[in-house]
Amino acid sequence: MHHRVRTVVATPAILSFALLAGCVTTRGNEQVRQLAARVESVQQQADLAQQLTAAALQNLQKLTGRDFGGDALTAYEGLQRAVADSAKQEGALRATLEPLQTAAERLFESWGSDLQGFDNAELHQRSQERLKSTRERYEGLVKVTLESLTAFSEINRNLRDHVRFFGRDLNHEALASVRGDVRDLGERVAVLQEKLGECRRSASAYADSIGLPSTPLTVPAMPAGEITRTK
Repeated sequence: MHHRVRTVVATPAILSFALLAGCVTTRGNEQVRQLAARVESVQQQADLAQQLTAAALQNLQKLTGRDFGGDALTAYEGLQRAVADSAKQEGALRATLEPLQTAAERLFESWGSDLQGFDNAELHQRSQERLKSTRERYEGLVKVTLESLTAFSEINRNLRDHVRFFGRDLNHEALASVRGDVRDLGERVAVLQEKLGECRRSASAYADSIGLPSTPLTVPAMPAGEITRTK
């Protein structure tokens, strides 16, 4: 007995739709992945900024402390390096903003264009709301990052001034004369640490919210021909 094989002919319209759907899905997910990577970079650089700012302050506090009894020149050189590292880290954190903005604008623009292709009104509205929420959280992250950078820049200028101050005047009187300034600077660094922590947490939460799932969902097998229905 011969079995007739049923051939399904893919029309140009079907092929075009399939190619378009695959292209949109792949492109969209890649854009999400790129944005998540840029957000994670902000998180990492904010974390390093916290560490290096704290290290620079600690070096300054050690040098100007009442109980300092070490080699002043060696301590001063350590302060120079720590302040330079903090200033460099400010640049690294600032450098995350442009690629972050580029990735976000690319995703939001294509997401907005894709909204026009929905036939299901409910899904259209839901996607539109998700876009709005995602954009608002992105804007919040940029805002707190810029605020952190403003405070970071002020702290680094102050730290550099202390390095410059001791460059020609490294003695007991000079060290003692700035102790009040160092205490005030410590309070401002504490505020910066809180702001950088907020930036880091905001970036972490945002990356988690937009990132692609890393673990596949376990879906129970269905008998052939059945369709799942969600309530």
